[in-house]
Amino acid sequence: MSRVESRRQRWSPHVASSSLALALRAEVEANSRDRLLVAITGPRGSGKSLLLADLAAVYRAAGVDTRRGDREIDLIDLPDRCAILVDDAHVLAEDALNRLHGFIDNPETHLAVAYRPWPQPPALRLLVEALEQQRPPVVLGALTPEEVAAYFSTALGRTVPASTVEAVTELTGGMPWLLQRTLGSVHEGAIRSSAVAPPAVVEELRHDLDRLEDDLRDFLLALAVGFDLADPSLPSALTRAPAEDLLAEARAGGLILPGDVVIPLIAQALLATAPSHKVRALQRDLVEARTAEGRSLDDVARSLARSGMRHPGVARSLETMGEAALPTRPELAGQLFDEAVAAGGDSLAMSARRAQAAVLTGHLERSGQLLEKLLEAEDPPDLARAVDVSAAVWAQRGMLARSADAYRWLGADRVGPSAPSAAVTMLATGDVPGARAMLAAAEPPSPTLHAAAMAALADGVRESVEGNPARALAALVRASDMKTS
Repeated sequence: MSRVESRRQRWSPHVASSSLALALRAEVEANSRDRLLVAITGPRGSGKSLLLADLAAVYRAAGVDTRRGDREIDLIDLPDRCAILVDDAHVLAEDALNRLHGFIDNPETHLAVAYRPWPQPPALRLLVEALEQQRPPVVLGALTPEEVAAYFSTALGRTVPASTVEAVTELTGGMPWLLQRTLGSVHEGAIRSSAVAPPAVVEELRHDLDRLEDDLRDFLLALAVGFDLADPSLPSALTRAPAEDLLAEARAGGLILPGDVVIPLIAQALLATAPSHKVRALQRDLVEARTAEGRSLDDVARSLARSGMRHPGVARSLETMGEAALPTRPELAGQLFDEAVAAGGDSLAMSARRAQAAVLTGHLERSGQLLEKLLEAEDPPDLARAVDVSAAVWAQRGMLARSADAYRWLGADRVGPSAPSAAVTMLATGDVPGARAMLAAAEPPSPTLHAAAMAALADGVRESVEGNPARALAALVRASDMKTS
């Protein structure tokens, strides 16, 4: 028995259910003799068949004659007094749907009809409209994080960490059929806090994806690469068949999320199982189309880089995003800079910023390794920043004298906007002349709060060392106000 087969057999009895489905089951269980007329809709794998099976079990336990209508032949010669539970009504012929419609007027018959939102032939629409006059439809779909957590807790017999629930919910879009595919991986710890599909899950999905029609599969692949229906220049995969039909089919198939975004797990499986030359061609088309139109790559740059694509436009986009994230989200910035390098960006030019992101997240060894290579270069780029980061690393290691040495090596002629930091560091080690030299060479601070606060801090520390406590206090208060505003 293969690993995939053993995983499927072990975990298949556990099924994810929404609170709406559980509520209907509880209602029927409490009042099985009360007449039920209900339409149940939702995409593939949202739990419609499970709900019908639960209702059938409840009715049979209550002694109600129960008939499942999963095929047209099942709907022939039905008794007048029974519970009729119909699955996949969207594929039934008109005659069968009309027969079902006739049971609505029979007060002795319970009727539950489950169907996908597409296709909807006219006879099905009439049947659904008649059922909706009796009660609102039960609309099944993605589970909430709370429902996902409850599912894992029940299926695994233990509480799953919130980070894992969040990652799996993001990965699967909360779709029950995909949650079931990930259950074994969650049990084994293969999914913890990163929304990346384990290889075993991707391999299981290959069979599902191989059964899709070529037009739909190519459509989904193009969306997974990053194309959307707003792109003026669409590849042939998005124009070969009517896009609205393909979207409707994808929605009904439980393959995309609201907003017409491919579910991340499906997207990862498509990209992993499609021929690499096909994926690369679509990626190049996407980048070239966006570049020609002057559109940003920000929303697709990360997925392109993670897939192994190397392109200067992708690298530039990731570098810009990393720069923007650096002040407030250094961990994200580090990831973006790493991905920019993987996409072909200039590693040396980003080394100082990568080192800064590392030190801000407490990774001193990594920061030191990046700086080592940078400072050994003949003409290191972003040198003042690199020395600032090096000084911070030494300071966090309790070696402030080495921090001051780093600024002395940089020199007043190259210190630029780092002069206030250099002066404060030297004053902290007692090098007043060195601090004065740095401040004398300082450029006017840039019009940012951080730069102005650092300049005021340096002035305050200098004034305190030189015996001007009133001036020192005023400058330090200004610095504090600016840093906390």
